[in-house]
Amino acid sequence: MGRILLFTVLIIISISQVISIECYACDSLENSACGDPININKIDVQDCDSFDKSTKCGKAILHVNGTSGTLRGCAHKQMNCDSLVVPDGYKMEHCSFCYSDLCNTSVTLSGGLLSLFPVIISIFVINKF
Repeated sequence: MGRILLFTVLIIISISQVISIECYACDSLENSACGDPININKIDVQDCDSFDKSTKCGKAILHVNGTSGTLRGCAHKQMNCDSLVVPDGYKMEHCSFCYSDLCNTSVTLSGGLLSLFPVIISIFVINKF
């Protein structure tokens, strides 16, 4: 009985990490703290649950007429870099997505491993007992 309860709790934790995520949301053309390196003390945090059930954070760097702009925010789970519409005259230098809270800070984003941790632990615990 204890194993089932532990497994259930770990699965719920893992699901909640995937469903509810927070991301930094900003545009460096409006707020210079959004650029690289980011100043997280001056950047808004967006609850992605209120943004169409998004499940990941994103970051893009665009160039136009010698000006660079960094965008950060929530992204829909099906969005990828190839599906982003870049306006005419703009060039995308960087595009990335990640899957954990406030993960869209650096140039190189990685994600998913932290959200898999509870599942990995639960498999280990089940096999151990």
